[in-house]
Parts: sequence; C-alpha cells; structure tokens
Amino acid sequence: MAAPEAATEPAPFLLRLRTGNPSAAAVAATAPWSRIAWQKPVKAPTVTIAEESMLAAIFAERPRPAALILMDAVRQPDDLTQRLGCPVVTMDAPLPGATFLWTPVPPMPPGPWRAAHRCALALFPARIAHYGVRQQAAVWLAQAGVSIRPRDDAGSSVAEYHAALRQAVAVVNMAADRKTGRWQMKGRVIEAGMAGCVLLEQRNPVTALRLTEGRDYLAWDTPGELSALIEVVRRGDGEAMARRLHRKVTTELTAAAFWSRVAGIAENQKS
Repeated sequence: MAAPEAATEPAPFLLRLRTGNPSAAAVAATAPWSRIAWQKPVKAPTVTIAEESMLAAIFAERPRPAALILMDAVRQPDDLTQRLGCPVVTMDAPLPGATFLWTPVPPMPPGPWRAAHRCALALFPARIAHYGVRQQAAVWLAQAGVSIRPRDDAGSSVAEYHAALRQAVAVVNMAADRKTGRWQMKGRVIEAGMAGCVLLEQRNPVTALRLTEGRDYLAWDTPGELSALIEVVRRGDGEAMARRLHRKVTTELTAAAFWSRVAGIAENQKS
C-alpha cells in the first residue's frame, strides 16, 4: 500500500488591506501571511481585503490581486466580479461569480456550558451608533430581557468583547445590512458559536446557507417571537444547540479553513 501523501501548507501570499475598516483589520489579523501597506508597490502575488470605498483603486491596480476578499458584498452590483477580472471571496453574503465563505474570527475558548454559571441571559453585542434600526430595536430588546452591549472599537478591547460573549447564555443577532437592508451572515454568528452561546438569529436565507435553523440556531422574525425564544433559553433548554453550533464553527467554519480556501483560489489564479 502506498504511503499517504504528506499534507502541504498553503502557498504564501502577501496580504494587503485597502480599507481602514476595523472589522477588516480583525479579519486580516487571523491570516497566516505577512501584511503590507496598500500604498506599497509589490510584484509578489497578493490577497487584498477591500471595502466599497476602495474598489476604484482595485480597478486601476496592475497586476490584479490573486484574490480579492470583499467586505459587505451586499452593497455591490451583481456584475462586479465580471468587471474586476480577478477571483472574489465574500464573507457576508453570496455575490454572482464570487466564492461565498464566512467571516474568519480568532479562536476563543467557550464559556461555562451550564447556563446557571453565566452572568447574562441574552446579549446583543453590536454596533448601534449610525444604525437607526438597531437604535430603535434596543428599546424592545431591553424590554425582552436582552442586555445591550454596544460595540466600540476604540473604547473596548477584543478580549473584553470575547469575555462578554462567554458570559452570555444566548446572543441575539440582527442580520440586515444598515445601508441596503439586504441579509448578511455576520462574524458575530461565528463568535457566538465559539463562545458556546445559543444563537438567536434574525431569520434570513443567508445564515441558512451555512447553518441549520432549529439545529444550530433559533430564528425569529418579530419581537414577540424573540421574547418566546428567550424564555426557551431561560428554561435552560438551549445547551445541546449551543454545543452543536460550537462544534460546527470550531471544526468547519474556522479561520484556518477560510484562509486555506482563499489560498487555493489565489493559487489557481497564479497558475
């Protein structure tokens, strides 16, 4: 019997950020490759992370990136990938011609599995400033027993944010993009699973592409439905689901798996 082939490491690329978005910086921090300033000319193959405001620069760039990781794909026209002329990876939602993956987040240990050992029943850990819908929702979320923890990239560390997640039995997520209203699967979904939380996800078709409603997470459409799900969590009925989601995101939807997929896409472009 022939010996199995040795596993090969993904080909190295240089990572370039064409965005000042703090979420993009967090994505870049999970990558296994060296990072270069976007202004620096380079002949080596690059993988570029970009948001909508920097796409004009990508169109002018020669050579094109070996792969482009696009922030907020829901804000882009359907013909974008055809016009770009390079492979595109999306993290939040499908886009015609692109490869839809997920948002890579750094690993974190889960919190206590027993609900009684966590401090918060349900947590809404999201950016609220400039999000009108979320600002309005914060009122009824609080009335439903949800603790509101506004994300503040300048005022709190990643470690503090992760600690808050690990102390919540459930995480509430709102899934519509603030500019377009289109559905997204946010990195918060992966973070909730890593922290061992029950995910209470606003019902949408994008998250359902990666996770199974009723098995990996609980979905809601209205404040009344969310209140009913919180009562389910309050009874302690969500631990098995939290464990399933944790297993899914720590074995399949990992940062290492994400970058391995990106490396394969970029390597194909090189050859």
